Amino acid sequence: MTQQPRILITGAGMTRFTRPQASPNDSSGYEFDQLAEQAAAEALRDSGIEYSSVVAVVASYCYGDPACGQRVAYRLGLTGVPVFNVNNNCSSGSSAIALSRAILIANSTIGANPGPVLVLGFEQMERGGLSRRYPDRPDPVGRHCDRIGALGGNREPCSPGMSQWTSDVIRMFAGAASEYRDISGSAALTSEQLLASVAFKSRLHGSQNPRAMLSRAPKSADDLLKAPLLTPPIRVSFCAPVATGAAAVVMATESWWSNRRLPVTELVDQELVSDFSDTFFDTNSGGYSSLCGLTQARVASSRIYHRQRLNPREQLALVELHDCFASNELMLYEALGLADKGCAQQYFSSGRWIDSLNGDGSLYLTGRQVVNPSGGLMSKGHPLGASGVAQCAEISWQHRGLAGRRQVPALDETDSNRWALQHNFGLGSSCAVTLYRRYGSGVLERGQGAKL
Repeated sequence: MTQQPRILITGAGMTRFTRPQASPNDSSGYEFDQLAEQAAAEALRDSGIEYSSVVAVVASYCYGDPACGQRVAYRLGLTGVPVFNVNNNCSSGSSAIALSRAILIANSTIGANPGPVLVLGFEQMERGGLSRRYPDRPDPVGRHCDRIGALGGNREPCSPGMSQWTSDVIRMFAGAASEYRDISGSAALTSEQLLASVAFKSRLHGSQNPRAMLSRAPKSADDLLKAPLLTPPIRVSFCAPVATGAAAVVMATESWWSNRRLPVTELVDQELVSDFSDTFFDTNSGGYSSLCGLTQARVASSRIYHRQRLNPREQLALVELHDCFASNELMLYEALGLADKGCAQQYFSSGRWIDSLNGDGSLYLTGRQVVNPSGGLMSKGHPLGASGVAQCAEISWQHRGLAGRRQVPALDETDSNRWALQHNFGLGSSCAVTLYRRYGSGVLERGQGAKL
């Protein structure tokens, strides 16, 4: 049996994420193709290669017509390489990474061109949150939204003028927090003070990320409690805002990358899952948890831990997870195996602020993990097709000591602390969990991270 090649992330690029423009007339310089070209060019420079070396392009986006990937790729060069367009809602970026990984493995297996794959994630969002593009045909997530009513939930708009889809998503995750309270007997996840503390942590991390949309931290968690209440326990300040932006990574096999720059990041394992029957039919174990991807996250991560014989609490130093809401971050602590069932509050509250590697930033260490040093979706903003690629880019920069004021110091200590986990979820549903580790020798030096 042919041994599977090792897959590396060799370069990364990302624009600053920004608020969606009010109208097309305000979009000059913010069109998706310009943003994606900028991120791609940075990733190629970071990898030290020319676009002519790329053997395939995989583009991730949700709000755009077919063949947007070609529109971007042709700005980089007309080399005839295949271009794939991926749409998996909010997990589109991780799905693009999965397809790129499969392309590299397949090419290696059949002896095809072994060159690298360029992964693009981009989104040119509109103001007003999530919206449907084709209301004249069946809604792909209609079964999920209808499930809210079946579970006894309210489907009235959370605020005047809010789209039905945006409102439904908010009510789903609010329902999951309330369901957690009822099943676990803990009111922690419906405590606005706790949710404000989680959001404040994310915002402080994001204030150290020059590419984050919300780069100014509030003075305290209490400031976040002043934001309007959408539906208990979710306030506007506990939500990840939609954004416009782009991110890109270059992926290559170990054999192709040999004798080039080290260290880089190795993509060790990945698991993608969709919905199980309990999403639509089970009410005993909690219908909202599967509706919001928690069952899928638990299954996907546990499969990876089992295959890799990994203890997540002891060996993960860095986690970039899909914090679309502050309450979801807390629930994911348990779903991803970082905390025992019913102990998300204790896991978070036991954390402490530590200095970043360079000593010029602060990071919140929970257990042995720093969760979302990038600021997460809560601070970076959430351009749907770009978020998963941006998570991968952050891990790549962290593994090479290029994360500046948010550089996680534990990644420099021992081999067991070089592991990082990525979680990305899209309603519909698709949950992707990806395991990375730092690949190659080299010590992360203080001051090395000034670039980003």
